[in-house]
Amino acid sequence: MRQKIKTTPQAKSPQEQNDWTVEPDIFSNGTQRWIIPVSQSASVCRETDEFNKASAQYVKMLGETAPLPRRVDYYESETTSSNFQSKKDEFAKAGIPTKEIWVFHGTFSDE
Repeated sequence: MRQKIKTTPQAKSPQEQNDWTVEPDIFSNGTQRWIIPVSQSASVCRETDEFNKASAQYVKMLGETAPLPRRVDYYESETTSSNFQSKKDEFAKAGIPTKEIWVFHGTFSDE
């Protein structure tokens, strides 16, 4: 005899919930920027998720001796996202690989 197993829906990741706990800076062109400083908090929120993801990738790319990030700036722009997707579609149609890669831009500070 078969038994029906009850399953519970899997919890959404912080990014899927879009649960920022801080407000972004909004630029005149609609671009949003969240400034995420390093935190010792383990709270489940979008900024912790984005900081940890960027920091882990940074260390993975540059090695364990790389200085740890003190801040991550996260940007969202509908215009840039739309342009990116259009170019990606154009590349796909032309047979150009569209695999995305991580890149970083960092600045030195006297602080």
